[in-house]
Amino acid sequence: MEGHLTGDAAHTLAVKTESRYRNELRTKFPYADCYNLQRIRPSLTAGLIPDLDMYLGFIAGYSSSATTLSERSQEELRKAIPKLTKPFFDTYPGYRPLERIIVPTAFDALSRKQHVADVLRRDLVA
Repeated sequence: MEGHLTGDAAHTLAVKTESRYRNELRTKFPYADCYNLQRIRPSLTAGLIPDLDMYLGFIAGYSSSATTLSERSQEELRKAIPKLTKPFFDTYPGYRPLERIIVPTAFDALSRKQHVADVLRRDLVA
């Protein structure tokens, strides 16, 4: 999206991004992990589910159509780039205390979802 890759390399990455979206991000939302976090840190996690849904949905919107991003306006893409460069805890710094808690051994589904989202957003701005 930022234009570091061109031609075949960009298209190959876009195809890979769409595939990863379909196979790894477009899966069940990690409600169970979110509910467990809400039990552990109730005062901190009241808005976690809608905020995570918004964050993942933004990445999903661009990842699902990575091969056709050139059809979007330059203005839209320009506005999306700053959001796509930020991981969840930078986008929502209020949840930063959870970062060290969300590990695969305790919150596998949520940890995997965040990892895939990070890979996708980095690929989108490559």
